[in-house]
Amino acid sequence: MKEDNPYDSIPNFTAADALKVVGVGRNEYIAIMQQAKSKRLMWRVNKGLVRDLLPERPKSVQPVPWWRVCVVNLGEVEFRTMSVAEAEVCRLAANYADGAPYKILDPHAVFSLYMRELVWFNIHINPEDQVSIPPLEGFVSNKTSSVSSVDGIDPLETLLYQIFVAASERVRVVELADILNIPMHNLKVGISMACRLGFCNKLSSPEASLSNSAQSAGDYSQGDMLQDAISSPASVQGESECASPYNELKTKIGKSVAFVVDSAVTGYLMMGALTPEVKKHSVTLFEGGRVYGASVINELIDGLQSSVEISKDFEGEMLNLGATAASMAAVLKCLQSQNRPIELLRKESMESLPLAKAERILSHSYDIIVPAAGLTGPSLPCSISSGPANFGALPVSLTPWMNIALYKHGGLGPKSLIIPAGNRLHDLPNFISDTNSAVMLWRWDGMKTGLKAEDPLIISSRCSLAIINSLLTSTAVLIQPVDGENIQNDGNSLAIVHVPLPLSIQESSKQGMVTSPAFSAHHGEMTEVHFHSNIQRAMDEMGISQSIGCVQFMRMKRNGSWTWVPLGVWLGIPLSPVSLCLHVCDTLEKMEFLSHESCEQQRRGQSKLQQILDDIADSHIQPGQHLPMQCIGLDESGTFVHADTFLHR
Repeated sequence: MKEDNPYDSIPNFTAADALKVVGVGRNEYIAIMQQAKSKRLMWRVNKGLVRDLLPERPKSVQPVPWWRVCVVNLGEVEFRTMSVAEAEVCRLAANYADGAPYKILDPHAVFSLYMRELVWFNIHINPEDQVSIPPLEGFVSNKTSSVSSVDGIDPLETLLYQIFVAASERVRVVELADILNIPMHNLKVGISMACRLGFCNKLSSPEASLSNSAQSAGDYSQGDMLQDAISSPASVQGESECASPYNELKTKIGKSVAFVVDSAVTGYLMMGALTPEVKKHSVTLFEGGRVYGASVINELIDGLQSSVEISKDFEGEMLNLGATAASMAAVLKCLQSQNRPIELLRKESMESLPLAKAERILSHSYDIIVPAAGLTGPSLPCSISSGPANFGALPVSLTPWMNIALYKHGGLGPKSLIIPAGNRLHDLPNFISDTNSAVMLWRWDGMKTGLKAEDPLIISSRCSLAIINSLLTSTAVLIQPVDGENIQNDGNSLAIVHVPLPLSIQESSKQGMVTSPAFSAHHGEMTEVHFHSNIQRAMDEMGISQSIGCVQFMRMKRNGSWTWVPLGVWLGIPLSPVSLCLHVCDTLEKMEFLSHESCEQQRRGQSKLQQILDDIADSHIQPGQHLPMQCIGLDESGTFVHADTFLHR
């Protein structure tokens, strides 16, 4: 305030602390600053006058029974004004090195002393304690920790965000220090502050939780807990250390299944048009990085389903909110059907951590990771041979090498030309003719630029040369033709279908073909498509036929007839379109896809896929990178040909 800085410049946890202790939030901050500036001359001469406008007394606090009460250095004047009960509180507090437990003290006397600033609360954390993260109600979201202070990163804020991501009722504080590679003292300070702000709960023994789980700190309004204790002192004595509706009793010991989404999905869920329950937990997901606990997941599913009902009256872009809510509810219910503890994890919360730290957190917290398909940025740091089973994409599978492998092993694909970064085309490839009204471009740096790595760029052939050369200044590009006859009648969409994974194949009446359910992007509904059996064999060879995701096919003309040709593979549960998501979830619910056997099959499949992609890429890449170092061509049979075949007209 003395520096006349805006409220948004205050680090998030500092702002939350000020709101908790003295009751100064955004509105109060602005009002006080306006009042100070109204005294124009005095404000110019002495900006310290703003201190006189701040509250003189702290707000009422919400002590938890396990908190400890410490006494300040008392003078004779303060001691003489105390009642007998207050003096007894001070005597007991002085007899304990870390303060007296709040539950053994007279709450009325503690309240009186606290409001006179003669005692303070010590939130003591032991190495053997276990903590959980409740929904972040009352959190102040100003800005990211990377710019949250004038001098750079706020180290305490960075630590607290890491605690949010890694803390669990299955992890002791001493183990958490090892996972985060943080000194024990620093970690205890961070957890203590989080507990004081209500963003973290220390767990008590399972017996205490079982006997007192009906009592919830969430039943108390802000500032009322001490007053309730005063009117009924005995009620505090038997409370557990952590009384919160979010606290899941430690009856399910073991690791969880993480369903991974990104900030784009989280942003949709935070929209005010959805239910308050969805918004509350999506804020926790955005700020804390994860949402977990059976009761919380159930509440979130109920909120999502209610949001779907609300969204029936939406129009335009708002329809995406309802679609996202429907897909999220379906996925969470699908994962619940496998009888495993599940968590919702925001991908960016892992990306902000050092790689080794993120790997330790994932390995210690989860058995299985199930990402949504098409997440932006790089894949999570998961080892194939160890750590959690990953049903998402491998790093190299997020590059066009995945497309090339599919064409090569399936013996079928569109004509393709790979141009390394730094080159410049003077003419379009010869497979792009006047009948090609569009060009499809796949870039190698999609996961680095924050784009959905598997999505191609479809542009008009008339302006494609300039765009291709612009992209080549920073990344390699895979170029493919789009036949003009493949454009739908609306002029905007292609004849594209998405075949869900795991595959559900049946024999086709056409020789050498198989049939599968598929989502038609043009018709917006599930249908059936016939494609060459070689594609099924290729997916078996690549280890992805029983993976989770979808394969994109495009209609192309071959030998005078139309056929479905594979374009690319999306690994992970597709959230869009909703019909495809529901079909994948329905298929998975009928399988024990999270069983040990299924996870081992997924590891074997990923190992095969990694080997295939490495074999294809190694002869065409720069050492230590996944970028092609020379022009490469592929014909319609997925066979490598000399690039000049397509570069000369």
